[in-house]
Amino acid sequence: MTSLSTIGSTTSTRSSTFAGWVYSMWAHELSPASVASAMMRKASAKRLCSVVTIGCMGMVVLSGCASAPPAPVEVVKVPVAVPCVREMPERPAFITDEEWAALDAYKKALALWKDRRERQDYEAKLEATLEACRF
Repeated sequence: MTSLSTIGSTTSTRSSTFAGWVYSMWAHELSPASVASAMMRKASAKRLCSVVTIGCMGMVVLSGCASAPPAPVEVVKVPVAVPCVREMPERPAFITDEEWAALDAYKKALALWKDRRERQDYEAKLEATLEACRF
């Protein structure tokens, strides 16, 4: 039985075509399984060669696209006037001097505590409103 390497080296007028290659395989009395295997190898080698060629062509095309530098991006921040405060918090009604004079000592202490708590809440709301205006 002849190996495939000696089959490829035979020169005949028919060996340049696929039919000639099949004839040379038949002439050397190879089994049908080895002929089919050799034909599959030859076909897969052709496919591999075409895939490699297409891949190389694709890389050449893509390398042309990658050669242009990207355009520089410039970010410009422009201040825009927008109203930051829609409405101010409502001012609480603090105790007046006349109401203060009419109270006894215990009620004065309660009124002071109530006014202080209301003022702290009002100041916290004002600070939050002003903080919303900061950038």
